[in-house]
Amino acid sequence: MDTTKKNRNGLLLLGGAIAGAAAAYYLQTPAGKKLRKNLSNKTSQFASEASAKAQIEAADIKDKTSTAIDTASTTLSEMSESLKERTNDAVNAASDKISNFKVGAAKAQKALENGIK
Repeated sequence: MDTTKKNRNGLLLLGGAIAGAAAAYYLQTPAGKKLRKNLSNKTSQFASEASAKAQIEAADIKDKTSTAIDTASTTLSEMSESLKERTNDAVNAASDKISNFKVGAAKAQKALENGIK
């Protein structure tokens, strides 16, 4: 390290020590004690306000989540019911077609038997 950097670092260290000592002295005076008390009060007030806002936001998020879950549940139930109805309709239509086919096949078999005899 060259001499200029050493001198500058030494001056910065000395300046920091002087500033720290001055701050420590000031904070021990009546004005400094008042400043510390005001800062403490403001910090406590800020923490209380932040906590209250966080609780309100948490409750709002909980309500919105609950609403979304209820809506999704209702929608899924409706879709399930619709799918069941459509499936039943398709099964009934297929059963009807099979019954009609059986009746037609029986008629065709009788016609063939009567035609062969």
